[in-house]
Amino acid sequence: MRRGVTITALLIVIATVPAFAMFLVVSGSLYASRVHEVRRDLDDRGHLLAAALAESSRYGVVSGNVPALELSLQRLLATDASIAGIQILDPQRHLLASAGTTASGATLTFEHPIRMQAIDVDLFEGSGSPQGIGNPRPRVREGALAGYTRVYMSPEPLMRAKRNGLLMAGAMVLVAAMLSALLGVALSQLVRRPLSSVMRAVRAIQRGDFSVQFPHRRHGELGELQGAMVEMARELAASRHELEAQVAQRTAQLQEAVNALRSADDEKRRLIAHGNMLVEEERRRIAAEIHDQLNASLLAVRLLASSLKSRAGQPLPPDEVNETAMRIESTADEVYQSARRIVTQLRPEVLDMLGLRAALAGMVREYDQVHPSCRFEFRCPVDFPRVPPQLSITVYRIAQEALSNVVKHAQASWVVVSLDVDEAKGELKVSVSDNGRGIADSETRRGFGVIGMRERASGAGGTLEIAARPGGGTVVEARFALNADSENARPTAT
Repeated sequence: MRRGVTITALLIVIATVPAFAMFLVVSGSLYASRVHEVRRDLDDRGHLLAAALAESSRYGVVSGNVPALELSLQRLLATDASIAGIQILDPQRHLLASAGTTASGATLTFEHPIRMQAIDVDLFEGSGSPQGIGNPRPRVREGALAGYTRVYMSPEPLMRAKRNGLLMAGAMVLVAAMLSALLGVALSQLVRRPLSSVMRAVRAIQRGDFSVQFPHRRHGELGELQGAMVEMARELAASRHELEAQVAQRTAQLQEAVNALRSADDEKRRLIAHGNMLVEEERRRIAAEIHDQLNASLLAVRLLASSLKSRAGQPLPPDEVNETAMRIESTADEVYQSARRIVTQLRPEVLDMLGLRAALAGMVREYDQVHPSCRFEFRCPVDFPRVPPQLSITVYRIAQEALSNVVKHAQASWVVVSLDVDEAKGELKVSVSDNGRGIADSETRRGFGVIGMRERASGAGGTLEIAARPGGGTVVEARFALNADSENARPTAT
């Protein structure tokens, strides 16, 4: 599992980032103050130089002595490194004299007008003496515009002079920031140790270990946090034990419910098996009653009819006696055959006399004769063992119901009934397969015939499976456990 930023990293960041942020802010403030100071100095000096140059160059501009102007400009330029260039312009701003470089992106420009000075002279004042004689301060006023002085100041020399001091101040601030960061890291370690112990406790609780203890308890908020962790671990341990006890209790209750359900299911199976046994016993009794009483009566009727037939010399007309006797005999035969069919349906005699193999073979043969549009085939090994009577009737009824469903619903042209013993598993297996239209899932769940087959198989301790054949159609297969006596018992030769 990927982890995010650790507590140690966060504490180091908290300790160092403010210190270096302070270094950047202080360094930037120092640099900005130095730049502002340089610009202010340049502004003062530029205006002063432009004004002084305007005063000093007035005579040269008026007299037109350009070489003298340029010489004085060169001397002034050499005295101050911050002066990038100087120009003297006429009133139309045409260049008269210049020294140094002109304006560039980094220089500051200062301009001042050159004006002539006029002396007001009144030759005849009230005193009677000429102006200037006996008057120490004549009146001077500005005259006409004579030109302009333009000074270009560069901040680089002043910045160069300030840079050393700025670097020294920045170094001192950096050292202070580093010391502050180291102090912050050292202090963060004091906080990291108890937090690390708390994190180890949290990981232990996550693994399920609630025996949390802190060898060194802190004071203040960290101590409260450690105490809260210990108390939480105790409560979690108690909750875990309580939950495990509840789970164990619920598991025991669930097991009891499962056992009760299994017991109820077993009782249901025994009840179904008992009900099937009672039904079969009742059918056996009815079959015996019909065989013993109805057949005897019908035989008596047949004998009576034979007796009437033999009295041909009596006053009764022979044709009438003959006809009556033939009707009685025919009716008796039909009743007898019907009784035989009823007996066979209620309890196949061949099942008790010859065993399961012969009974199924006879039933399949009868279906094959009655339904010529479909071929019925029976497959069974010759040495098939005898099966207990109760299991025999169960297998017989399941096969009978499966064949009845094939005839009613499958629309098949071929049916195979197989009876075999799986000696490896000790199981009896009976299957009915056809090539019909198949069976839907809803029919396997809701059909009464299918439900009856499942109940019969379950009541006898077996299983029933209904599946589709790979080539089309349906396979009904039932399996039952055979005991040793059933497997070793072999039928007599028939």
